[in-house]
Amino acid sequence: MAKNKKNKVIRLPQSLDAKIRTRGRNLKIGDCYISRDWETMREGNIVICRVHTNGNLSIGFFLVDLALRGVKDTFYMFNVSQEQLHEIIYNEEVGDNFIEIDYETAHNIIYGAIDYAEQYDFKPSKEFAVAKYLLEEDDDDIPLIDIEFGIDGLPTIICSDDEPKLDEKKHMEKVVGVGNFNVLNTDSLDEDDDKLANELKKSLLPGWDDDIDEIGVPDWGDEEWLNYFENVSENASFRITQYFVDMAFYESFDEDIDSFKYVLGGAKYRDTSFEDDISAEENSAIQDILALTDLDDSDHISQEIQNILEKFPMSSTINVLVLFRNSKNKDVDDVIIEFEAAREKFHDDILFLGAYAGWLFDNDLAERVPELFNNKHSLKNFNPKKTYTKKEVVEFSKTYCEYYLAIGDIVKAEPYYEVLDTISDDLISQLVIQDVVFEKLNFINLNRHNIDEE
Repeated sequence: MAKNKKNKVIRLPQSLDAKIRTRGRNLKIGDCYISRDWETMREGNIVICRVHTNGNLSIGFFLVDLALRGVKDTFYMFNVSQEQLHEIIYNEEVGDNFIEIDYETAHNIIYGAIDYAEQYDFKPSKEFAVAKYLLEEDDDDIPLIDIEFGIDGLPTIICSDDEPKLDEKKHMEKVVGVGNFNVLNTDSLDEDDDKLANELKKSLLPGWDDDIDEIGVPDWGDEEWLNYFENVSENASFRITQYFVDMAFYESFDEDIDSFKYVLGGAKYRDTSFEDDISAEENSAIQDILALTDLDDSDHISQEIQNILEKFPMSSTINVLVLFRNSKNKDVDDVIIEFEAAREKFHDDILFLGAYAGWLFDNDLAERVPELFNNKHSLKNFNPKKTYTKKEVVEFSKTYCEYYLAIGDIVKAEPYYEVLDTISDDLISQLVIQDVVFEKLNFINLNRHNIDEE
């Protein structure tokens, strides 16, 4: 401060940094946010809000790398409106990418990541020297929460083709030595997923996006229709073929079937995705299992998988992944015993039962599939008290479609096929829908020949 000639105090305006340093910790902690996928991606943006008496906010933003680098970037705002926060949290480019988090967990992630990074000679961004005043003191007043850093027990450089991070690799080679840290190229992971999807897509026929209303229905007579069904090729438009096949196939039924009423039986279902029904921590563990199952068997890998299984004993997805992994080179009867033991825990879990059914199909044991659902053919009869997710309805319908395809009863597959075609557009469902359409085409042609012979 300075004084004028009359000894009056003149208050000089404070800089933004000075305001954060002197007033940040005196403000009440407000809402805190973190990137929705922080556990899976091992990196996330954390937003800490401090509330002014006028309702405005001072906000700290922390980009945290849990795999190695700690706090990589920071910036802060002082005395801004709630609307400015919402513009950042819910902007159109980012989308619904943030979830709320309690302050203690956010604090432990930030300071835990800093401590972890310092083991490898990485310091937090220089702006953290000011931004930390929007955090509480890192002392015993903040409860300690166990947060996992690194990946699979090792510090990990997360890079991409555009950002190879060669300097970080050289640094880690110098600090810990080759082989004592991981390098994870996210583009390689995306390439693996794309390769699998592309292989499956090769089995899809062209014309899935064709619009029958735009193309129009030909005004054909019986002979023209029959000739079309006889000569349908694998290069025909799938949606046009499906439309014609379905129209002809309906003549096999004496009365109309309300497919949703038949499959659901009056059961309720909610339109949520699989990812909405699992925690970020469980999803991260699933990705770890998938990565480990691609590696050669070893005592270390087996123990890693066992540790994950013990941490998530009631995760049907993780149990399924472990069962499939352990089924390699085992006798079929032994694998069935293991699946049946798991089924006692997950007796009404449609996703588990669908996966079990998939294994039965792969081993030519389709006749056992209805037993998994207690020989019930509607979701209401299977579990009258349960509200199902959309994913469960899709899995149930897909499984029964595959079952009736396997036993050669295409007529009974129809309601499950209609439900699947109405509510699902995932790649596996499309392949099943396609198989049903061509089996129906065979059914039509067979009946035509039978009529001609008579």
